[in-house]
Amino acid sequence: MARITKKQIKEAASVLKRGDSKKRERQEAASIMSAIGSSKGGQARAENLSSEERSEIARKGGLARQAQAREKKEALARQKAERQAKRAAKK
Repeated sequence: MARITKKQIKEAASVLKRGDSKKRERQEAASIMSAIGSSKGGQARAENLSSEERSEIARKGGLARQAQAREKKEALARQKAERQAKRAAKK
């Protein structure tokens, strides 16, 4: 991401405070403000975690991704079965 200027930060803060701006403007402003804090917050958090805590967070994330993939696979299987049942009912 390109370097964020003070002018951009002021404009973004103004847009977010106003609240009456267009959705696209609010999204861009929020993105700028998020970029400022996220780069600092993630580094600070990582520095304060022990290796065991980082491992636990990574393990939980992996399990969550696996569960999400499993749910998606099951949903697709259900949709396929429903389509086949509809086709069979039409015959």
